[in-house]
Amino acid sequence: MTQFDPAAGRSLSPRRRGASRLIVGDLILVIGLAGCATKPPVLTSPAFEMPAQRAIAVVPAHYAPGVEFETYARNHLWGAIQGLGIGAAAGALVGVDIASGSSCSGCGTVAIAIAATGMVIGGVVGAAAGVKATVPAQTAEGIDHMLNDAAADLDMPALTAQAAVEAATRFGPYRADLLADAGPRAIAEHPPYAALGGRGYGKVIEVRITQLGLTGGGGRDPDLSPFLTAEARLIDTSTGALVWRQGYGYETGARKASAWAQDGAAPLRQAFRLAGASVGERIIESLVLSSGRAWRDDGEKRAGPQACGLRPLLPAPRWSSGAASAQSVTVEMVGLAPVLAWEALDERALPGTRDAARASPAHHRLQDVRYDLRIWRVQDPGTPQLVYERIGLDATVHRVEQPLESRTEYLWSVRPRFVLDGHLGALRWSAWAAPAYLPSTPVKKAVYFANDEGTAAPNDVDPALWTPCALLDFIPLANFDHFRTP
Repeated sequence: MTQFDPAAGRSLSPRRRGASRLIVGDLILVIGLAGCATKPPVLTSPAFEMPAQRAIAVVPAHYAPGVEFETYARNHLWGAIQGLGIGAAAGALVGVDIASGSSCSGCGTVAIAIAATGMVIGGVVGAAAGVKATVPAQTAEGIDHMLNDAAADLDMPALTAQAAVEAATRFGPYRADLLADAGPRAIAEHPPYAALGGRGYGKVIEVRITQLGLTGGGGRDPDLSPFLTAEARLIDTSTGALVWRQGYGYETGARKASAWAQDGAAPLRQAFRLAGASVGERIIESLVLSSGRAWRDDGEKRAGPQACGLRPLLPAPRWSSGAASAQSVTVEMVGLAPVLAWEALDERALPGTRDAARASPAHHRLQDVRYDLRIWRVQDPGTPQLVYERIGLDATVHRVEQPLESRTEYLWSVRPRFVLDGHLGALRWSAWAAPAYLPSTPVKKAVYFANDEGTAAPNDVDPALWTPCALLDFIPLANFDHFRTP
C-alpha cells in the first residue's frame, strides 16, 4: 500500500477547505445563482409499484469508476494564474466601487487609476497566495497513489449494491437479491433485463459508481474530503423499460492527507466503505421508499432553522445564532441512557395530501407508522460511528436501552416509515437545513433526477436547496442534532 509522506513536498501553508475550492468558475456560478431567480426542480421520487410476490434484483456495474484528486491547484504555475486572476479582480473592484459611489468631478479618472493600480497589486498578492495554496508535485503524486490504491482494493459498485440489498430487505416489503454478474461491463452498455422477469424479479435496480475521489485545499499536507458519486437506474422487467434514474453524491468531513494515509490508508478505505453503504441505502430510500418527500411546514412559525424530516423535541434543540446561519448546539444530557423524543408524523404535512384530503377526506389514509432511530458517536470529522439503532419503533419517545459512553458527543436522527393509500413511503432522516452547506463540484455535478420524460439539473438551481431537506444525499455533521453525555 502506498504511504503518503507530507515531507515529500515543500513546507507550504495549507488553506481551509471551504475557501480553497472557490475557484473563479465557482465564484461566477455562486454570483450568478444569487442574482437570478432559478426555478427549482420538483423534488420527487418514482411511484414504486410491484406485486408483493415479485422480488427486486440489484445489479452492480462491472467497470471501475473514475478516480479524481480535485484541489485548488496542482502546481505552482496554475496556482499563480488563479491567484493572479482573483487578486486582480479584487483590486479592480476597489476602483469601480469608488467610481460608483462618488459624485465629485475628476473622481472617475482617479478611480480608474486606482483600479489599474489595484489590479497590479492585487494580482501580485493574489499570485503569491495562489502559489502558497498549491499542492507540491511530490505531495500530489503521493495522494494520487494513495487514492488509486484504495479505489483498486475496493469493489465499490458491489459494496454499494450489497448495501442497497440489505436496506431493501430491512426497510421494505420486498425480497431483494444481489445479482453480481448481471450488470453492465462498460459505461455505454445497457443490458436487457426483461429475461429476469421469468425468474421472479419485477424490478431491477442497476448501481453504477461514477466517480471516487478526494477534494480539498492546498499545501504540503492539505485538508481533504473523500467523495463518491453514483447513478442508479430502475428498470421494469415486464417491459425492459427504464422507469427512473437518479444521480447521487456523498462526501465526508475533511482531514489532513497524512491522517487519511495512516495504517496503509485504512481510514480512507473505511470512509469509502461508509460512503458506499450510505449511498446504497439512499438508493432504496429514494427509489423504493419514495423518500423524495419533504416535510411540509406549511408556513408555521417556529424557533430556529427549518427542520428536515421530523423535528426533535427532547433534548430540546438549541442553536448558536439566528436561523439563517444557525448551527445546532451540543446539549448536555442527564445520565448515560438518555430519553429521546420527536414529533409524530402528521399526514397533513406530506406533500400533496392536504388539498386532496380537503376534497375527499376518506381518500388519504396514513397507516402503519413506524420510526427508525440511529445514534452515532463522533470520532473524527470523516467517520462518525453508528453505535445504536432501533428499527420500527411505534412511539415517539425512546429511552436508550444500553448505556452510552461518558463524556462523549453523539449525533442522532429519526425517520418515519408508513403506508399511505396502500403504498409504502418514508420521509428523510431528520436534520436541520442550517448551517448552509456547499458541496464540492463533483458532488454538485452528480446529483440529478430523471425519468423517461426528461431531466432536472439540481446543480443549476438556488444554492439554498443544497440541504438535507432537498438535494443532499447525506447529512453534514453540523446539520445533525447533537448531545453529550455527562
